Amino acid sequence: FAVAWVGFLTFAFGFAPGGVSGEASQELLNQILANPLHPEGVNEVFMFVFALFTFIPISLSCLLMPGAATGEQKLPTTPFLFASSFVGYFALGPYMATRKEVTDVAQSDLGWFTANVLENKVFNWVVVGLALSSLVSTGVVSGLVTDFQGELDGFGHLFSTTAFASASSVDICLLTLSAASLIPEDLKRRGVTDMTKANIIAASTVLLPVIGSTIYCALRPPLPEEK
Repeated sequence: FAVAWVGFLTFAFGFAPGGVSGEASQELLNQILANPLHPEGVNEVFMFVFALFTFIPISLSCLLMPGAATGEQKLPTTPFLFASSFVGYFALGPYMATRKEVTDVAQSDLGWFTANVLENKVFNWVVVGLALSSLVSTGVVSGLVTDFQGELDGFGHLFSTTAFASASSVDICLLTLSAASLIPEDLKRRGVTDMTKANIIAASTVLLPVIGSTIYCALRPPLPEEK
């Protein structure tokens, strides 16, 4: 995780096309801020990627907070999760690099928010529904259906010319992989001992970036009530 964090910082600030403060990045950001739901002229594939930043902090919270419940982590979890909602892996990387695996956790160890919100299946399925709806609300499905190659070419152009788009895309990939890497540990604390099965489940969530981890959180078994 530390290597990924350093590599991401190096790419974002040293090699991302056009520079983070470049004109193209500023123009793209201004277009999104002017109309967050339907920014004029912005590629729909990128808008879908951008929308996923709404949901990945929730998945990560569902996966990380149970492991923080017993107070065994070196760093406090909540500030890093909160910061990752705004700057993604820039904030999460240091926490991921220092955390330890914690599998001996029961429902009785959890704080109120984790027990009643993050572990709540109704909440989890609402998040899944909202994440799936982003496929429609961002226009990515209709765009790919009507002009598949044009949408991909447009995203490729944006990625290769705009630091904000390229850094955001790499960021969402790192966050998706981070969430997937936490799933085998999460399944251990929920009584799953078959690590081959756990690793397959984790890998399958990457097939639907971010959305896959929200579905996992909705379907995962509950924690034991007591240790």
